[in-house]
Amino acid sequence: MAANTGKRSRRVKARKRSAKTIRSTTAENLVVFVTNEDYEALCREQVLRLPSRLRSAVSVRSIAGEASSSSQPTLILSRLADLSRSTAKEKPRALTTRQVVFINDLPIEAVTARLMSLQIRSSRRLHIAAKPDRASEGEFIYRLVSGMAKHNESETIVDAWVELEDLVLLSPCFQRMVVPSKKLTRFLGNDSARLSKFEIDEDGRFLHWPHSDTHLGWKQLKQLIDPSAAIEDVKETEQFKQRYGGAVRTLRESSGLKQTDVAGLTPRHLRRIEHGEQTVSRRALVALTAAHSISVEEYLRRLADLASCIGSAGR
Repeated sequence: MAANTGKRSRRVKARKRSAKTIRSTTAENLVVFVTNEDYEALCREQVLRLPSRLRSAVSVRSIAGEASSSSQPTLILSRLADLSRSTAKEKPRALTTRQVVFINDLPIEAVTARLMSLQIRSSRRLHIAAKPDRASEGEFIYRLVSGMAKHNESETIVDAWVELEDLVLLSPCFQRMVVPSKKLTRFLGNDSARLSKFEIDEDGRFLHWPHSDTHLGWKQLKQLIDPSAAIEDVKETEQFKQRYGGAVRTLRESSGLKQTDVAGLTPRHLRRIEHGEQTVSRRALVALTAAHSISVEEYLRRLADLASCIGSAGR
């Protein structure tokens, strides 16, 4: 009886340590500052479209009277007319801050002085956008906020445009990828006028050219300009299995469970999962969640948090 009580006590303490670990590895929230009421309303509309797990990680605020932490991912949305030298001096921009300026409201001649007042010298922190209407601005904001909230640095296509004969893509971290049109002729044909006739998927997963029914995502386009990227994708898959395998092991150990405590999985099977040699099957997932006495959704959330922490530590 005393032995059972002691075992339960150890498990309770282990679960508390696990909860503390999970809280400490939760990603920082994304703060979105807006410089006018219209964009604040538009941004809140787009945040409401996000899945609940992402929605709770995004905070929308007016920039008036606010200052962002240097360690906190921050996005500023503004119109060109909102910018002034005094605003730039009062609100120093941290290195973690990215800013989007919509230029629709003023002539092109007004751009230079206002952008210079921001004192941003890196294209990885500033993007200039010109959208035809409010709905298009909203779709752009949704893709950007969603990608930044997911810490999805290169798979989401936030924006895309054509410069001369090149297709240019923008990622959530403001990385720009240039794809020469000649790389796309086998998909789109030789008519260069059709290069710009694409649609961006609602979630930014791919570009769609209706005339040829072609769908290409960031990774596929990257592989067109750099075939070696396909090899890196295979490596990333192996790294994914290792990160999640490590997360399975960390979560099990922090919960005070031995490999033999997971009913339905042999220690050898579980060991292969934890070493990244095998992915987690549906049957294995059911066995693991039962052993931890939590729901599948909660288990996957904890795994994602731990895997993200393991991935960051390995870079």
